[in-house]
Amino acid sequence: PAKNPNTKKRKAAEAFPPAGLGGGLPAGKGAGAGAAPGGGANVSSKGDLNAVLNKMLKRPLAKEDVVYEAIQTALGFQATLSLPCLDGEWAGLQWAGDVAP
Repeated sequence: PAKNPNTKKRKAAEAFPPAGLGGGLPAGKGAGAGAAPGGGANVSSKGDLNAVLNKMLKRPLAKEDVVYEAIQTALGFQATLSLPCLDGEWAGLQWAGDVAP
């Protein structure tokens, strides 16, 4: 039988370029939160945050560990992020994004 050229095995370095050096999937087409940490497959800030939190907590994330909220203001919408899964003062902090029309 003829060999399929699409099934050629590649070294990991060829298959997954280092993060931040291009290659991979176009923006918005990433694996997101389900991607493996350190694999360079995270192309979103959410994916990067989830990968770091998985390492810090040394367990899979639960739904209540990362809380995103979007509220409507007089100037548009604003998103906030809180991380109740973190210890100490970090658990009570929130981060707010820019207002978008």
